[in-house]
Amino acid sequence: MSELREKLADLAHKQWSGWMSYLLKCIDSPDRDEHIERWRNQVVTDYWDLPDRSQDSDRKEADKVMALLKSHRDMNTPYWNDLYGRGR
Repeated sequence: MSELREKLADLAHKQWSGWMSYLLKCIDSPDRDEHIERWRNQVVTDYWDLPDRSQDSDRKEADKVMALLKSHRDMNTPYWNDLYGRGR
């Protein structure tokens, strides 16, 4: 599990650093206030109430996690059996 944990941590860092690069670019742009207002609204909005475009963006990030998990899944281990409800 430690290899999977490290790969998940690497992905989390890549997702965070990608977001931070975008944020830093936006706060230096002329439409900075529009970005900030949109982010403030998104922060207090549940995923289910986000516009389709925002949900699609979140789904793409979730797909990265799912792909990483799928690539490391070993269906014969108790951990994965418990996680996916198998072997019961």
